[in-house]
Amino acid sequence: MADTGDYDIWMMNSRGNHKSRDHLWLDPDTDPEFWNFSFQEIGEYDLPGCLDFLFSNRKESKFKVIILGHSQGTTIATYTLAEKHPIMNSKVSLFIAIAPAVFFTYSDEPVFR
Repeated sequence: MADTGDYDIWMMNSRGNHKSRDHLWLDPDTDPEFWNFSFQEIGEYDLPGCLDFLFSNRKESKFKVIILGHSQGTTIATYTLAEKHPIMNSKVSLFIAIAPAVFFTYSDEPVFR
């Protein structure tokens, strides 16, 4: 189905790995500020920025995405969808959390039971 144009596949590369060492003015080898971030910032800025880019560059106006997260990716997506940008929920049809790094033991929300 992907070959027919029915699906796009996008991958987000999170900050802090060997493939994400480019920055406009900070050098990861000499500037400690390059490494001064947390999963909250990735969930607050990076994932929403990637989704906004995806939605703004898609010809079709009404479509939804499926997010597949693994470990830290589940933390980032959970933070984005549940905490910082719940408006993104209307654009996501499914969130699959593989090896989640977050748990909702003490949540009263029915979605997390």
